[in-house]
Amino acid sequence: MNKRLFLRFPLLSPEGDAGGGGGDAAAAAPAADGQTNAAAPAGDAAQNPAPTFADSLGDDADLKQWATDRGFKSPAEMAKAMRETEGKFAKPETADAYELPVPEGQDKAFSKEASGWFHDLGVPKDMAQAIAGKFNEYATAQQQQAALAEQQEGERQLGELKKEWGGQYDANVERGRQALQTFGIPADVVAKLEKQVGAAQIIKTFSKIGGALSEGTLHPGGAGGGGGEGQPADPEQARARRWYGDSMKK
Repeated sequence: MNKRLFLRFPLLSPEGDAGGGGGDAAAAAPAADGQTNAAAPAGDAAQNPAPTFADSLGDDADLKQWATDRGFKSPAEMAKAMRETEGKFAKPETADAYELPVPEGQDKAFSKEASGWFHDLGVPKDMAQAIAGKFNEYATAQQQQAALAEQQEGERQLGELKKEWGGQYDANVERGRQALQTFGIPADVVAKLEKQVGAAQIIKTFSKIGGALSEGTLHPGGAGGGGGEGQPADPEQARARRWYGDSMKK
């Protein structure tokens, strides 16, 4: 009977159970080995990645990071980048090659001098031109501010002179113009004098000279009356002739 039970239920037999268990273990072993063998290469690749160009640069971590940040993948790429950089930041062969911009209304003296400075210091051409351009902008702005301040000061002085002369302002200014025309004073000379003593003082001085001319007490190139031999009667007239003596003789 036991034999018949074993035949009907072979899996319940000790031999069958042991054999089945051994078969399952034997069957599972290759699968386990296969999984282990398949996972091993992936783990090795993650732990030991392929060497990069940066790795070939030695033990300098900063240098490696620098090369990595710039995407260099070979010595050729790095050499090409260095050549381009060297060409961009190299100084010209001569100072004249800078070709610095010259501000409007200015001569080339300063630009030529600055070119020599840049060349001595090894400044690249593009950078030198940019610096010169910024300086020219600054210098132009300073000149414009100075001109505006001079104009405003001249208007202030003329405003005070108009108050001082009242209704005689136009007539007095006209006498000054006649004196300038009589003596042939160049406009640029008048402009320089205005910077030194002010527009109002120039107008007052030449107005007095013009008045002396109209009264016959002052003659161009000759002695004026009322002030001694060869001396104008008014101290301001004497100062004007001292300023314009060379111009009066032309």
